[in-house]
Amino acid sequence: MRTSKVQYKWHILNLILFQPTVAMDVFIMDIRYTSLQRIMQKPFFVNVCYEWTALIVSQFLLVLLDYRKFLLYIYIPHLFAQWAIVTMNILQHDGCEVEQKDDVVKNYNTARNFTGKTINLLTFNNGFHTIHHMFPTMHWSELREQHKNKIKNHIHQNLDQPCMATYIIRTFFYPGHRIDYLGQPVIFTIGVSERDEDWTQEHAPENVKLADYDCSWLRRISGKLD
Repeated sequence: MRTSKVQYKWHILNLILFQPTVAMDVFIMDIRYTSLQRIMQKPFFVNVCYEWTALIVSQFLLVLLDYRKFLLYIYIPHLFAQWAIVTMNILQHDGCEVEQKDDVVKNYNTARNFTGKTINLLTFNNGFHTIHHMFPTMHWSELREQHKNKIKNHIHQNLDQPCMATYIIRTFFYPGHRIDYLGQPVIFTIGVSERDEDWTQEHAPENVKLADYDCSWLRRISGKLD
């Protein structure tokens, strides 16, 4: 979900097209991780199979009952929810520092936090993003308090935004400049192509290689086969 994958001149296009741009890359990594869990014989894989089966069967039945209502009340809201939750990543990470592994001190300014009550009520405190990255398994109900205790006094003041709506208007509409958290223009190096980091290998045992669980058929379909 690197925000550098969208580099349109009009910043509003970066906001709108971020999710469609990263969707296939995220899907590939999700399938790859699931495939790794299967090789490792973890219950995660079985649970995913159960969930996918329940989802497909239930949606198929809903389509049979009334496909118009399915589109209106299920599918379209689902697409919007998917777009919205992924799009939050460009709001939270664009123009922030790059996360450094195993270096907590350097990771305080790697995410933008939206502290408003409404957005956090709707997203289960996803607005408190820095603490989520440092402690990804922390229960959502603890994020607000732990952000206050562990993050607020360490991050740059510009990374604590009280209102997501005003931030979106200021950043993507007027004046609509793509700047980092220090107020400097975000500049990309022309002609330099970044590679996605394969985070799944961090979870693989030493005797399991990427080739053992990589879904080359999916990468071939998407045109991303190396």
